[in-house]
Amino acid sequence: MSEIGQFIKDLVENVTNKASKEQESGITQINDAVTALDQQTQQNAQIASKTHDIAVDTDNIAKEIVYDAQSKEFIGKNELLFKVYFC
Repeated sequence: MSEIGQFIKDLVENVTNKASKEQESGITQINDAVTALDQQTQQNAQIASKTHDIAVDTDNIAKEIVYDAQSKEFIGKNELLFKVYFC
């Protein structure tokens, strides 16, 4: 009986160790995935910020060009302004 008891004890210990190692492996994989997602999210945020800055700069340049064009007199100016504002 003591051999059977020891066998069962060893079996339970082996199963517990294997389950613990599988859980550890799963947790490690989840941690790696979360870390990768976090890095990608940070990269996306940086790209979005740069894109916003470029859009603001482009808008400012476009406004300067329109202002400069409006301050000049040239043939076809009125037709061009009509197209810009109404088309």
